[in-house]
Amino acid sequence: MSRIDRRTMLKGTATVGAVVAVPLAGSAANAATRLVVFDSGIAESQAFAGATQGVQAIDVAREHGALWAGLRGRLPQAAEIEGLTGWSDLVAIRSELERRGMRLVSQAPVSAPLSGKAHLFRWSMQRR
Repeated sequence: MSRIDRRTMLKGTATVGAVVAVPLAGSAANAATRLVVFDSGIAESQAFAGATQGVQAIDVAREHGALWAGLRGRLPQAAEIEGLTGWSDLVAIRSELERRGMRLVSQAPVSAPLSGKAHLFRWSMQRR
């Protein structure tokens, strides 16, 4: 494991704050119609999910072990799905959700100095 100096820690904290500060679409009133997808193995993604109160969530780290059963099974009737995952997970999730009638509405790369993840993306999907 690499050493983390003070500068890296400060930059990472600022990045996590920026990721968390970007509001999820909608309000608390429609939290039941939103779903968050995150990876508990990535510090920035876990902070993103931690900032969402009362929203249903799917942890990609658990889904890998369960052969994506949670994603392939019955999903909540979410009108909006927000995620912060690695690129390969985004591709797999997007494919399954598009098959279920969702469409990608935004996708942006996010720096990840804490976890060192090179391809981390914040994305959003909605019902067609």
